[in-house]
Amino acid sequence: STVPEKAVIGFFSIESQETRTPVTLWEEFHDQGVIEREAFFAYYAGSERGTGIRVRRAVRLRRKISLTQDLGVARPPQCFQYLDDASFQKVVASAD
Repeated sequence: STVPEKAVIGFFSIESQETRTPVTLWEEFHDQGVIEREAFFAYYAGSERGTGIRVRRAVRLRRKISLTQDLGVARPPQCFQYLDDASFQKVVASAD
């Protein structure tokens, strides 16, 4: 979660990545995504191929985990962050 929370609120595991033309990605997955058609095609404008992530399992945490206080992440990431094993175990423990 971004500003002002700057916290981990969940995580997911990846089933697969699907690389296709933007039109094919939209045709196959538009009903599963959380993006409007116009925003999707604006994002892929000028691109011949795009990659979507097929999610296997998504988990929402019972409580938020502060990036800075709990995990020691100095600058919140723009889209994702790799965590070391100890930090990831804190996230997983919060899901139980």
